[in-house]
Amino acid sequence: MPGFRKGPRVKHWSAIAVVLAALIAGCGSTEPVPGPAGRPKDAVIDATGDQDRQIGLDLQHYLVRLCPPSGMKLRDSELKKYRRSPYFHLYVQLAKGEIALCDSISSIAVDGSRVTIHSGLEDNAIGHAAGLAFCNLVAGSDVADSTSGHELLDKEGDTIEVCPASI
Repeated sequence: MPGFRKGPRVKHWSAIAVVLAALIAGCGSTEPVPGPAGRPKDAVIDATGDQDRQIGLDLQHYLVRLCPPSGMKLRDSELKKYRRSPYFHLYVQLAKGEIALCDSISSIAVDGSRVTIHSGLEDNAIGHAAGLAFCNLVAGSDVADSTSGHELLDKEGDTIEVCPASI
């Protein structure tokens, strides 16, 4: 045929065998695999029932609305008005944590109204700042905020923060 280059032909059955091998290799685990870390709108929602799924979707929608734009940095001009406050350090920590959290969400899992976010964060100072921001965001979301035990996990699946129940 004109316009097509002739090359080695792939046997139809060998292509099917490769796909089947890939599927079989992924079987055996009932745990959902979190996607790549990114913005909340791209997070995978994993829930045990309809009510939990709705909690996950509502939290995802809340995070999409409240998260700062991707790649946002704190600017001195924005911080200037808070510099004299005794809470300045906490404000900066929360702002950096929120930015880090919003750029690193892989999945939102909900089980019994308890939210677990799998992230691409590390268990370090930024991860802990993101954990504090996560608990504040869940508490402010009115989405299962009275449930204790919401959890932020790092990129290895280890716990960064477990939130107390909101009052």
